[in-house]
Amino acid sequence: MTWWGWSLLLLAGALTAWFIWQAREVAGRAAKAEQEATRREAERAALVAQVGALRQRLAQVEAATHDALIVVDDAQHITALNYGGRALFSDVVGRSLIEIVRDADLRQAVADTLADHRRRTLTLTAALRTYRVHVTDGGATATLAFQDVTDLHRLQRARRDFVANISHELRTPLTSLGLLCDALLATTGDGDNGELVRTISSEVGALTTLVTDMLDLTQIEDGRLPLRLAPTQVTDLVEPVVSRLKPQAEQKGIAVMVEIETGIQALADPEKARRVLTNLLDNAFKYAYANSQVRITAQRSAERRADGGDILFTVADNGPGIAAADLPRVFERFFKADRARERGGGVGAGLGLAIARHLVEAHGGRIWATSVEGQGAAFHFTLPEA
Repeated sequence: MTWWGWSLLLLAGALTAWFIWQAREVAGRAAKAEQEATRREAERAALVAQVGALRQRLAQVEAATHDALIVVDDAQHITALNYGGRALFSDVVGRSLIEIVRDADLRQAVADTLADHRRRTLTLTAALRTYRVHVTDGGATATLAFQDVTDLHRLQRARRDFVANISHELRTPLTSLGLLCDALLATTGDGDNGELVRTISSEVGALTTLVTDMLDLTQIEDGRLPLRLAPTQVTDLVEPVVSRLKPQAEQKGIAVMVEIETGIQALADPEKARRVLTNLLDNAFKYAYANSQVRITAQRSAERRADGGDILFTVADNGPGIAAADLPRVFERFFKADRARERGGGVGAGLGLAIARHLVEAHGGRIWATSVEGQGAAFHFTLPEA
């Protein structure tokens, strides 16, 4: 065989080997691709199963949730609803929230939540029903939960009406009893009978105060005590209250320390603000130890709001203090902390702090208490700075 023949034979063998190698390589790649496709199909099937299970769970949660849930995007267009949402608003996906619920406060609450990611709660009325709406942030969306509290509001209104009616009816006989006690005191003198009449008169006075507080609290809760806000010197709020209650402090030898930042003004209803201070200062005198000290301070708050600052008031005593478990409840109506019971009770009906809370919140402020048991208590509240 010639040289050319051997060359052709070698070339044919090399080409044959290359084609065989290529075929094996392609077959191997095809097998790997098939394995990868099988694996991905298994993963896809698993994901589909997980999504199906999540959808089933979500459907179960939606079916068990009575609240209407609405999801809105950053432009406040509705993107999703649950069963309760569709029952309340029908199919409104894609429409603007303000078209469905024409409430400017709700729109502002959603905008604020989308901006600062903080949860907000407000109450609104729609179609003769009352809803408590919770607005929560979801990143680029906000979720609105509409909780129907119509029946609860009706019960609360019935309770307030009942308390108001009873309080109103009790005022006349209590006034008559007080006058009768005064008449008896004028005839009995200082003997045992006189002491008995004075005790009766004191108890009638306590009942009268309780009835007045109950009626006032009901009116405050119903919004029937409107605020007349005006720029007011803080000294004009504090000093009259201190002067009026000073004899009560002197009876126990309590020194009253007043510290007011110079020139500060609060935007307040003077009468209502003085009542808050009266309730807090009265409590401080009752619970402070004899021959001790009560401090009243007022200064600009270190925290600033977007629309201005606050004036921070503090009334502090060095009495027995309040137990940590009682602190969250001291502003509830009729609640009396352990220190009141330990000292024999009878120091109040537990309405003064509830009234103070409602009046402060009506001003747009907040009120809270701090205490270390055995080291006294301090009550703080804020009013808007004028």
